[in-house]
Amino acid sequence: RDAGDFSEGLALVANDNLDYGYIDKTGKIVFPCQWDEVGSFCEGLAPVRSSKGYGYMDKNGEMVIPYNLDWIDACEFENGVAKVFKGEYKEYYIDKSGNIIDK
Repeated sequence: RDAGDFSEGLALVANDNLDYGYIDKTGKIVFPCQWDEVGSFCEGLAPVRSSKGYGYMDKNGEMVIPYNLDWIDACEFENGVAKVFKGEYKEYYIDKSGNIIDK
């Protein structure tokens, strides 16, 4: 139903139920649709959201930064950090281990 641009060799797609997944450049499904919301890969990680909260997965589909129910939004990584939001949209920055850092 919807498809995004290729980012780091994978493109985000959605089916008619608006379930999201990723395909490679041959059109092969790399990760099946299983999240409520997803972002593009950037620096090898993509933000994903499910009923468990927001987290980050790698290109193998493994959760590198586990789901966090406290986050109400999460952005793509840039220069080794990503912005996440907690209640009232207060901004925090995390590193690729999921640790909150000062920026």
